[in-house]
Amino acid sequence: MRYLYLIAGSAIALAGIYYIVDPFIQVTQLMDEIGVIAGLVFLYLGTLNILNYWYGSKARGVRWGAVGANAVMLGICWIIGANPVGLEWGVIAALLLAAALSVSSRFSRPA
Repeated sequence: MRYLYLIAGSAIALAGIYYIVDPFIQVTQLMDEIGVIAGLVFLYLGTLNILNYWYGSKARGVRWGAVGANAVMLGICWIIGANPVGLEWGVIAALLLAAALSVSSRFSRPA
């Protein structure tokens, strides 16, 4: 069960990398600024969840930072009315799972 939180954080970080790299692969668009910004936010959030997995029981600041960032990201997705299509449901599910698991320190790696 502990690895589920690591997988959710890694999935969020990988989605961020995809959103950053995707505009550079497409030939028709030179750069999609909103996609790159969203990718950077997802990469930051995934990295924060991975750090919470590794250091959550030792560094409470990282833990509460991850909890706060997950709650803010879920709130933003709810406020803007995100309508995921296709594989984007996986990102929303990973975000929801990471938010739920980041609240408890049981799911961080044992010291």
